[in-house]
Amino acid sequence: MASRRNLQARVLREEWERREELEQLQEEQRKMLAEETKKRQEFERQQEEKDSQLREAEKMLRKLESERLRLDRDLRSAREKIVMSERGKELLEARMKVLYLN
Repeated sequence: MASRRNLQARVLREEWERREELEQLQEEQRKMLAEETKKRQEFERQQEEKDSQLREAEKMLRKLESERLRLDRDLRSAREKIVMSERGKELLEARMKVLYLN
């Protein structure tokens, strides 16, 4: 009987040790899962931040392109005015020459 109780006690102790090992393993897995979840959340936060920066850069690029087009139009208009002014000046000088020659 004593050996049977010893055997039962040993089996019970082994089962208890296995249970503790499994609980420890489960706790380690919970910690690893929590760490992976934290890493994933941080990655997603960084990705969202980069996406936001990209959207801002694209917005700025569109704004700068629009400004460049406006400045191109203004420059073209100013050049046309200069050409027209030069033509007017040449015409006025020609008329003055005709008046002084007569």
